[in-house]
Amino acid sequence: MKSGWLSWGLGVMLGLFVLMSVSARAADHDPPKTLFILDASGSMWGQIDGKPKISIAKEVMGKLVGELPANSRLGLIAYGHRRKSDCTDVQTLVSLGPNHNQAILDAVNKLNAKGKTPLSLSVQQAMEVLRNEDGPSRVVLVSDGIESCHADPCATVKAAKAADVNFVLYAVGFGLKTGEAGQLQCMANAGGGQYYQANNAEQLLAATRQALKPKGTLRITVKVNGEISDFLYRIEAAKTGKSVSQNTLPSPSQMPIALPAGQYRVFVRPGGVNGTREKMLENIEIKTGETVSKTISFDKGTLRLAVTIGGKPVHAQVHVEDPKSHDWIYQSSVFGTDTPITITLPTGKIDIVVQAGGDTYPERRIEGVMIHASQVNEQSIAVDGKKAATLETHPKDGIEANIDRPGGGDYRHFIPPAADAQLCQQACQSDTQCKAWTYVKPDTVQGPQPNCWLKQTIPVAVPNRCCDSGIKSEKSP
Repeated sequence: MKSGWLSWGLGVMLGLFVLMSVSARAADHDPPKTLFILDASGSMWGQIDGKPKISIAKEVMGKLVGELPANSRLGLIAYGHRRKSDCTDVQTLVSLGPNHNQAILDAVNKLNAKGKTPLSLSVQQAMEVLRNEDGPSRVVLVSDGIESCHADPCATVKAAKAADVNFVLYAVGFGLKTGEAGQLQCMANAGGGQYYQANNAEQLLAATRQALKPKGTLRITVKVNGEISDFLYRIEAAKTGKSVSQNTLPSPSQMPIALPAGQYRVFVRPGGVNGTREKMLENIEIKTGETVSKTISFDKGTLRLAVTIGGKPVHAQVHVEDPKSHDWIYQSSVFGTDTPITITLPTGKIDIVVQAGGDTYPERRIEGVMIHASQVNEQSIAVDGKKAATLETHPKDGIEANIDRPGGGDYRHFIPPAADAQLCQQACQSDTQCKAWTYVKPDTVQGPQPNCWLKQTIPVAVPNRCCDSGIKSEKSP
């Protein structure tokens, strides 16, 4: 009798085990859930390589959705496609469900870019779609601009996470203007996903493909003097050395970084500490569905620096060097009566170079200054009051030799392909927004390479050997 009950019990247990195994395998093969949010605002008529961005987006979506399995659970939200100047123009075009590939392609092909960029409202609508979904979902947002409806989409993503909506958000910035990536990156960070920058059709397809790959998670905790800090990172594939992810603005520690399964090298430095050298984490193995956590520590101190002539603070240029490599780890082109200035630096020895009053006074160099963790090093550098030789600053061909225009108004910066002030002058002449420019010579106040700054105002000219400047003329030079 006992053996019969034992056999029956073993049979029940075996049956339950088989049922659980089948259920687990079924769960492993559940189709992924992806909700696309697509920008169809009026700015999508802007062109890249002679083709409207909306046309490129349609072609990329055609390739991307065509590559996904038919049983993938897909949905589509679009904004700005029906009405101009309407911040409520957000629509779920295809509900989230299986076998919706063709429906999404049909809806995308009918889009006509017209209106605003209501990112926050689009995220809110996506969260309503995902709120009742079981298990995790992906949101893939493609936008060519930032919020234009007086809302905070990053805060909206954070609120959805706080409300326990189970999603990861990936943001793709498509042909963004300089300085616009921060908002989309903030959204991706808050959504536990990743930000991708795409500047042409190939990059857009590669970015969206990357967003759809199965991922694991890397969490990095950065400490500075023992305190948790924001950080900057870049991640390379261990085998190829190819960059696969990086941020452009400091991100909070322990922020989830989604990565495809594989081996990586991770380079990390803290935000807000001038000139900190990267530290590398090697042999980071990411597995799908798993989280790897790492902690890395840095130390910093503070330099308080005043530059004086006859005991009075003066305008000056200052840069801080690594004493071994002579690489610049901090520079400030102009500062004045607000001295002493406070500079946060990594621990160790530094060299300080100051040039008071543009090139009006002789240069001073102080070597071997020690920065200690959590300590303030006070330095007051007295400059010889004897003026240097007068600079030749007469303009020639519209170029003001040995003139800086440091008063602000900068809206665009680039590194010219050659050390030639005319390249900066020509860039200003061809830009309708530009009114003045400053060319910074190599190996002066901004490092070993030349720099060009375009300005939408005309700041006061200041004699300085670092630079050549000019004012936009009515006729091209």
